[in-house]
Amino acid sequence: MGCYLAKDLGFRAVRKSELPAEDHEQNVFIRNTLGELGQVYGLADVAFAGGSLTPIGGHNLLEPSSFGIPFLLGPHIHNFATMCRLMIKGGGCKMVTDESELPHVMLELLGNESEREKIGKRAQEFVAQNQGALDRVREILKPYLQGQ
Repeated sequence: MGCYLAKDLGFRAVRKSELPAEDHEQNVFIRNTLGELGQVYGLADVAFAGGSLTPIGGHNLLEPSSFGIPFLLGPHIHNFATMCRLMIKGGGCKMVTDESELPHVMLELLGNESEREKIGKRAQEFVAQNQGALDRVREILKPYLQGQ
């Protein structure tokens, strides 16, 4: 769907799984392979993970946020509900209601560098504020785990 939507909007789009090695003429690159997004988020101006438009349940926002990339998500966020709600409340990402709203919000952000930077900075701050959570949980649980 993403490739067709991008092409309908006048972009040159290609899915990663269909990309010939010599072809570099696209301005929308759709990663449709698993385990590789973290490698490319830093190259993006805006990120969107499609699993949040369907009942799949969303995607982890920490990867794009750690790069300071504004992140768009759909309404299906149950896999990362708390994090998504906190990020939205803090202004570190934006939610779109459905696939028809996505291109409008995406184009709005792509045309407004200062807004992208503001959202990206808030996203990056969220990541920084929440780093070390595992160590904090370990410290809280330490008294209960001693002697076991």
